[in-house]
Amino acid sequence: MWKKLFILGVTIGFMLVLTGGAGAQQVYEFDVSLSQQERVDSLPVSPFITIVPDKGNFATYFVGDPIALNYQSMREGYISIFDFTPEGKARILKNNEPVPPGGKKSVNGVVAGPEGMERFLILLSSRVIPDRLLVEAMRNPTRIGSILGTGPALNRSLIQIVLERKRGLTILQFNVVPREILPGGKMKLQVLLTDENNNALVNRRIQWQVSQGVLDQYQTFTNTRGETGVWFDFPKITEEAPIQVQALFEGDTVYEGAQKQVVLNLGQGKITTVLQLTPQDFQTSSGEPMNFEAVLKDVNGQPIAGRNIVWRSNGGNWENEITRTDNQGHTRNRWVAPQVNTSTPIELRVFFKGVHNVLPSEGSSVGLVNGVSIFSDQGLFFLDFSDGRMNTNFDHVTYRGSVQPGG
Repeated sequence: MWKKLFILGVTIGFMLVLTGGAGAQQVYEFDVSLSQQERVDSLPVSPFITIVPDKGNFATYFVGDPIALNYQSMREGYISIFDFTPEGKARILKNNEPVPPGGKKSVNGVVAGPEGMERFLILLSSRVIPDRLLVEAMRNPTRIGSILGTGPALNRSLIQIVLERKRGLTILQFNVVPREILPGGKMKLQVLLTDENNNALVNRRIQWQVSQGVLDQYQTFTNTRGETGVWFDFPKITEEAPIQVQALFEGDTVYEGAQKQVVLNLGQGKITTVLQLTPQDFQTSSGEPMNFEAVLKDVNGQPIAGRNIVWRSNGGNWENEITRTDNQGHTRNRWVAPQVNTSTPIELRVFFKGVHNVLPSEGSSVGLVNGVSIFSDQGLFFLDFSDGRMNTNFDHVTYRGSVQPGG
């Protein structure tokens, strides 16, 4: 509870050191049952009078912490402030202090034990209230209306007092993250929060920061496994740049804070390529040579020059195993068909293996190698009866009549 004060030379216990308002004054203290103190939480409040601890309502204070109770009245009148302590005591911290409308003041002190809830009740009246009635109202908060009448305006606040103790160590770590990300992409970033014994810390707030890009949330809470995460939209810049992502656990009354940072490298982005082999289908004869062309471009149709193209086949032989694209992304190669006796299917393939910022691609052509040569030109055919017999290169012939010599 509060620092020691003396009234008429007698120690009355731990309480606030009054340094605000009109200066130090006497503090009256007496017993109030805890059940009556709890009724303070349900008293009606007025917007014309407020009292708020410097750390906020329901804040936690360690024993020995400084504290300031800030109060304000929107109306002219007389202020009284009651303090209900965790061990069942009640004190009058301010007794009929005159205040102008809108005036802001504070009561300063140092927090002392024991642990528990400490409540503050402020009262604004239009007239001075006798001490006897104030004491009776403090002993019976549920009867304040009947003791003091309906005129006074009320408000309240509450703090939690805890003994200062050594807080436990915490470990905050990111899940696996990639070394390089691409502009305009998206990924889930997750962290795990545990104590030094690897126990998950549940429902702890994690605050997030990022040097570039956008997070879908900047404050999350750990789940029952101690995990939490955010979605990160990568920036759409094209130059390589490191991006810092930080997760922070501020700590609480039980555990110390922890923070962790990762650096993501934003690459220039990979160029998607298209590799086409022409002709895409073919038919040729056993052992015949053929010319093929490969063209390497990006997805926007721009040629990619100076890149190696690898040539492969499941039959026959390429003149060159590797060729290089020219300024138009073109490269050529000669293929010799295998020696075969029957028609044989063939698949020809070309490969670009990719480089640092250019993705790989491949193309193919399928064809048929025939065992007998195919002639497209008109052939020479003959029919000869000079020796009395028919000689011809026809596959089949039918004739009628007789052969007349010299005819």
